[in-house]
Amino acid sequence: MISRETIKAAISEKLRTRLPDRTKRSILLASLLNHISKNVDRESVHKLNEVMALSSSDRALMFPIQITKVIWRGKVNEINLSNLDQAASLDTLARQLTDMIPNCLQYSTYQAMYEDIKKLLVNKPKLAV
Repeated sequence: MISRETIKAAISEKLRTRLPDRTKRSILLASLLNHISKNVDRESVHKLNEVMALSSSDRALMFPIQITKVIWRGKVNEINLSNLDQAASLDTLARQLTDMIPNCLQYSTYQAMYEDIKKLLVNKPKLAV
């Protein structure tokens, strides 16, 4: 019998190799916004898409928001999100979040992912409705 972990690893590997980087980026940033925000609605998603240029359709970003818990599996809960106003904390937080990106959603380079996450965190006040 195949273990649950073996199946998860196989699915993760398929996603990692088959999803284009642009799709991984969209999934990652939409789900992360949902995880670090109290209320994400259609207006927030539209603003996210404007700021981060993720998709030609705001509606495409709704699915990652719906599966946020599956994507992050409680990892982000371990991080203190209360200091988002302080620059040093923002940099540290962006690095911590970048280190937690699931393997199947890693794209481009570490630096590119870090810069995207930092931009998301800097713009969080504009994105929250």
